[in-house]
Amino acid sequence: MEGGCGIGVAKDERHRAFYEDLLSRLAAKGQAIVCFLKSGGEDMASVINFLQKDVIFGRHTTYSPAHVAHSPGILLQVEVIRNAFEQAYREFDFLTMKGDGASHAKSDWANGRRETVDWTGYRVRGRLLPLSRRNG
Repeated sequence: MEGGCGIGVAKDERHRAFYEDLLSRLAAKGQAIVCFLKSGGEDMASVINFLQKDVIFGRHTTYSPAHVAHSPGILLQVEVIRNAFEQAYREFDFLTMKGDGASHAKSDWANGRRETVDWTGYRVRGRLLPLSRRNG
């Protein structure tokens, strides 16, 4: 979908090969799904989602610029979410819904927000070292 754009999964051959291998392995273990929206054999949009127990993590959505007027990425994402809740999944984590610039489509679908914060602290022979925090 993104080949030649210089960004994302297919920004170059090395990235494309990495993701193809990674997603094939994860999909075989039931830990990832890749979905495509096609019309007449042409890819219009795709989504990559990671799976963990009963949660789907929406990692990447892309679309063909030729079809932007029809919002194929959003249409495909809606269908993937609908299908997920018809199965055994209880949650869809958008992963990218952060800050005031969050996509309105995503925030409109959500009934709450969750922020991941990692804290690391350690002590070396009685000296306290600074704590670090990373928001995810």
